[in-house]
Amino acid sequence: MSDLTVGLLSAAPALAAAVAMVAVAAHSDRTRERHRHVAAPLVAGAVGFAATAATLDTPLLATAALSLSAIGFTSALGRFGRSRRRS
Repeated sequence: MSDLTVGLLSAAPALAAAVAMVAVAAHSDRTRERHRHVAAPLVAGAVGFAATAATLDTPLLATAALSLSAIGFTSALGRFGRSRRRS
């Protein structure tokens, strides 16, 4: 693969994770349901890790699975980055 292709494939998981982290955090704030917005992304991240291991021979599928893993784990961490408001 060319250097450009490798660079784009390497950037895809981080870009997808950044967009998803903001979207999941906004949805969590809107619905005020914190537990599901931590548990569901962690499950998605675990599935992404398993899928990455199963698709290593196909770079495009492995990148998609790695993106799912990055989306899951960073979306779950987004709920811990903000401190609670004091009343």
